Amino acid sequence: PADLIKYFEKIGKDKEASGLYNSETAWWNTFKHLKAFTGGKIQFAAVDQHFLEKFQQYLLSHVSANTASNYFAKLKNCLELAVKDRILLENPAKRVSAIKRTEIEKIYLTIGEIRQLAKTIPENQTSKEVARAFLFSCFTGLRVSDARKLTFGNLEDGCLKFRQQKTKGFEYLPLNKTALSLIGETLQSDSKPVFKLPSLTYCNRALKLLGAEAGIKKQMHFHRSRYT
Repeated sequence: PADLIKYFEKIGKDKEASGLYNSETAWWNTFKHLKAFTGGKIQFAAVDQHFLEKFQQYLLSHVSANTASNYFAKLKNCLELAVKDRILLENPAKRVSAIKRTEIEKIYLTIGEIRQLAKTIPENQTSKEVARAFLFSCFTGLRVSDARKLTFGNLEDGCLKFRQQKTKGFEYLPLNKTALSLIGETLQSDSKPVFKLPSLTYCNRALKLLGAEAGIKKQMHFHRSRYT
């Protein structure tokens, strides 16, 4: 019989191999809690509504409601993939009520803080690339997954055209002078990436150091640019 823990781990590794870094941290955090809750082993046959509701309670006793909601969504996604792979006939998570999320304040950077960051140029070339992509996202609202996939073929007459990685929706965004200056020379091969970004973990670590050096008190991570 198929084991949920092994299957969940395989899906996570497949996501990493395909470059879906935007879900990397949450997926593996969910995996960690799932292993702790089950003792590291559970057959798909035992994954029913009762099991899933107990897992929700476990999550809520260990993390915030919003984080628990996010982690449970990862498990639900895993079970949906198991249905596609014909391991399950149906997804039992569809019969389980979603964890209610609480509204949180979305903290953004002020224009003054953005200027502070722009003046604080990292010496490390990779960190410098992270800073450039972050600032670009502050002016466009791009997710890190979209910034990572962006190529010069997505640029047309001062506009950005691309399909979002997360929602698959098509976007067409006019770019202001600051965003264009962060791209630099646009006469490049269509297939060349605009930004060469490392893993999300590295990006967030670099941004944390950059924020501290720039004297910014707010917690720094790549998604902060989207709020900004």
